Amino acid sequence: MATRDHTAGGDEITPAPRTLTVASLDGMEEWVWEMPAERRKTNATEPFRVPLSDAAMAVIDSACPADWDGPVFANSRGKPLSDAAMARILDRRQIAARPHGFRSSFRDWCEAEGVRFEVAEFCLDHAVGNRVERAYRRDDLLDARRRVLQEWADFIRSSVKES
Repeated sequence: MATRDHTAGGDEITPAPRTLTVASLDGMEEWVWEMPAERRKTNATEPFRVPLSDAAMAVIDSACPADWDGPVFANSRGKPLSDAAMARILDRRQIAARPHGFRSSFRDWCEAEGVRFEVAEFCLDHAVGNRVERAYRRDDLLDARRRVLQEWADFIRSSVKES
């Protein structure tokens, strides 16, 4: 079982969605968060397994007091941050990027780094291939996605340190 004993090292952009709750991390194995199927944008019936990088775990640890059970990224009322609130936070920090742009930047980075198409798309929870191809695909490429997401986190951390 994963432990939450990491220290935050900077202003990382992590793959965890803004509605992630501490309760959904309970029982997490090997730093893999399972996003419930009903929260996925696809018609999937299975949860989406998200391997969390060291930086993502550090952000979660720094954002959540030990006795907190609500959203990791909460507003002052304990509710998940809205898109508008997230935009205001980014504006105050003079960050021009927006959350969906983070996903686009990740995808561009994958292309530049030669990450296999399927792995990059699976990281974003995109459907890959036609219905027949998906029916025969049994592997969600978790180990490959774990490596890519850790490399992405390392890239972001090094970029933040340089600026």
